[in-house]
Amino acid sequence: MDGLDQLGISLDSILIYLVNYGVLLAVLSYLLYKPINNFTTKRRETIKGQLEQASDIKKEFEQELENLKAEKLLAEKQLQSELKSMKEYISDKKKELLEEIDSKRSQMLEKAQQEIDEAKASMIKEVETDLLKKMSQIILEVLNNKVPAEVITESVSEAWAEYK
Repeated sequence: MDGLDQLGISLDSILIYLVNYGVLLAVLSYLLYKPINNFTTKRRETIKGQLEQASDIKKEFEQELENLKAEKLLAEKQLQSELKSMKEYISDKKKELLEEIDSKRSQMLEKAQQEIDEAKASMIKEVETDLLKKMSQIILEVLNNKVPAEVITESVSEAWAEYK
């Protein structure tokens, strides 16, 4: 120990330094270490909770995304089926309208043919009547009224009916 004294180190000083170091360590431990340790522990727990919460939110978003995809597929299928039914409806309506148009066209053609036949018959009858009158007049003039008009008219009508 004499050697330590010669160096200027005393055992009392070392003891005082150790006690001071112990007190300083105890005070710092009490004043700084525990609060810093508590703060870091709370911060660690907060971060852990936030990570768990973020993980839960991520799972919810993934689930919601899956639900939206499923709804989208369902909506697309429903839209496709509605589109198909609309095409079928339009096709059916087109067929019905074409059949109705054909039916009306046939009716119009029949009506037009009937009117044409009636007009033709009427014109033939008028022409026949006019022709009979003209022939009667010509024959009467030729015969200079030597044969009665009723006999000539009857004769022309019979001849006409025979050559018809």
